[in-house]
Amino acid sequence: MIKRSLITPILLTVAGLQADATSPPTSPDFPPACLPTEKTVVFLSEEAPSDRTWTYRTSSQYPAVKQRFREFEGKQWTNGFDFFIAMPADGYINFSGGSLHEGGSSFGLTPEDDHYRLRGGFFVIDEDTPEGDGYIAINGSAGDRVEVRQFGETGVFMTVYNAKDIPTEVLHPTNDLRETIETDIVTYCFAGEYRTEDGRTFTFFPDRKEVKGFAEDGKSQSYTFGNEYETPVNIIILDDGRSFRIEKSDDGLLIRKCTYYSSEDLWTDGNTYATPQRIRYLFEAGNISGDFPFTALQPMTCGQLEHFTRNELRLMRNEIYARHGMRFRSADLQKHFEAKAWYAPTSDDVSKQLSEIERINIEMIRQIEKRHDENR
Repeated sequence: MIKRSLITPILLTVAGLQADATSPPTSPDFPPACLPTEKTVVFLSEEAPSDRTWTYRTSSQYPAVKQRFREFEGKQWTNGFDFFIAMPADGYINFSGGSLHEGGSSFGLTPEDDHYRLRGGFFVIDEDTPEGDGYIAINGSAGDRVEVRQFGETGVFMTVYNAKDIPTEVLHPTNDLRETIETDIVTYCFAGEYRTEDGRTFTFFPDRKEVKGFAEDGKSQSYTFGNEYETPVNIIILDDGRSFRIEKSDDGLLIRKCTYYSSEDLWTDGNTYATPQRIRYLFEAGNISGDFPFTALQPMTCGQLEHFTRNELRLMRNEIYARHGMRFRSADLQKHFEAKAWYAPTSDDVSKQLSEIERINIEMIRQIEKRHDENR
């Protein structure tokens, strides 16, 4: 794996023009066929001295790839954990990138009719290992079908389907992986209203890094995120300097004081500060019923779904069916949804009523439920 410092934007001079690009080349052996035009390129960075040059083959030499590459050009893609940048290669589109901590992740897409087929990709490792060929860094296997499509006003998503036509991975464009990770924590981990046994209320807002309940005067406070391995985690640093780790449970939150030790670059948890119980979720819903309305609005990534507990995921998955009026065999599920004013049971099988977004999310949720079970 290579460090994130090697895949930050560097300055390129292409045929007399200057442009920012995100690319990890550090070796004169870096494989060809990875830049959008056939030019001699001078890399200017600490890692790649300006006296190194390479000439690359390009998409213009691969007609089958040229048109399809436009679908990905200029975009970063993420599954909530890693980012990937597309570059045309010999007969396929290569995606390489990594996390905020390190690089070395890749996969490839081979154009086929109105979809793609998943294949291995390459990533520069170091001068001794210039190419990691055949590596698939997302959930899927070689030959899996990949679709890139617009879902209403939600946006464009990349979805991987296995041989049984079951969705296994979702990616979406991102301008900033750090911002995406922080937004996912704000929206899917923190957002909600919570109350302690003594009546103290905590409100984490769903659309901004702001919380109410920590200040003695009752006013809301802004916060930033603590980082572990250079990646935002569920640690908030309030505008008054106090810091807390926020852990989610089925019923609420466990809030602990924590301290950062810069000499060791780590956070240490202290005493429990509060254990408020959830009063309600705060998700932007429009006119969608339920606690988890977003499952009807957009395909969910693994990175987003990882913020929910095993029990939340079970309720989330079955809420998709409940919105279509499904009757449940499990007594606890039937009781749970009968307590919802919007629930109107009408059928034992609503599978034909599901949208493609809902079908994708049901399978993605099942995947994360399985991970929870395996980690018990």
